[in-house]
Amino acid sequence: MPVMDGYDATQAIRQFLFDLNLEQPIIVAVTGHSEPSYIERALDSGMNAVFSKPVAPNQLKQLLTTLEYI
Repeated sequence: MPVMDGYDATQAIRQFLFDLNLEQPIIVAVTGHSEPSYIERALDSGMNAVFSKPVAPNQLKQLLTTLEYI
């Protein structure tokens, strides 16, 4: 993204919705980076989950199943 990365965007979305007392969305990163430091940074920025590319169909199914209960 030209103005900010996904980490900054996630933090901005979280803060914006928090300030307005609105419900927080599920935010999932899809990245080519699978190193633990990238995953930790994504989760620390407020993302709910991180998927490494290519995303396996069973990962997507598990996420969608989990979302039904949130």
